[in-house]
Amino acid sequence: MFLDLERRTAVITGASRGIGRAIALALADEGVRVALVARSEANLDRTAAEIRERGGEAHVIPADLSDWDAASGVVARATEALGEAPTIVVLSHGHMHRYAKVHSVFRQDLDVSLNTDLRAPFALLGPALEEMMAARDGRVVVVGSHLGRMGAPKTPINSTVKAALEGLVRNIALDFGRYGVTANIVAPGFVDNERLAELNDDPAARRKMKRAAATRALSKNEDVARLVTFLCSPVAGQITGAVLPIDGGLHLTNLL
Repeated sequence: MFLDLERRTAVITGASRGIGRAIALALADEGVRVALVARSEANLDRTAAEIRERGGEAHVIPADLSDWDAASGVVARATEALGEAPTIVVLSHGHMHRYAKVHSVFRQDLDVSLNTDLRAPFALLGPALEEMMAARDGRVVVVGSHLGRMGAPKTPINSTVKAALEGLVRNIALDFGRYGVTANIVAPGFVDNERLAELNDDPAARRKMKRAAATRALSKNEDVARLVTFLCSPVAGQITGAVLPIDGGLHLTNLL
């Protein structure tokens, strides 16, 4: 295969729906043996069933990643399920936040987001990077957002967390590159999926989102999944510490 991913092992968080689910399917289609992580076991089972129907191997690991102990135990559980330590970790989970200006942010929203979106990557990636360092092989890909660099009105929590994740990825790239480990962020803009519909289902707002992109179109889950799959492959071995926009040129316009 061109991407040379056959029989590699991966952990994908947020794999129960949306972008994370699309990434799990794309990696499995390339022959990657996957461990799927999210809170909803029922939704994970559906993703796993589709992968198996397509001839792939998938294991379900339900976990609440806002809990440090649960997040730090994911790699051990994945290793047991897969029979070997994963050399690919894709973080695609995230807390659904409410739109609010800084002075209106609820402390509970901030706490949950920091635990889920920022503490969990540290907890999960710590054990994963130890295994990758020993294997001298590893890929870390984080699904970020255009908000990490551009920001948007009433998104102080999400913008802050996504920017912090970019710093984390750069440090992983610097500290572990000598061991054959790469780390990158993909930064989607507006993705036409169920999460976007939950956040904003106003047709006028959707038209405005499309106009903000140079392509005048919303991205799809599969667009992001294809880029992530490439970054997980040996072909992308010299790409590390990068933030790769996949937003139809939204980062060029910032017309929000």
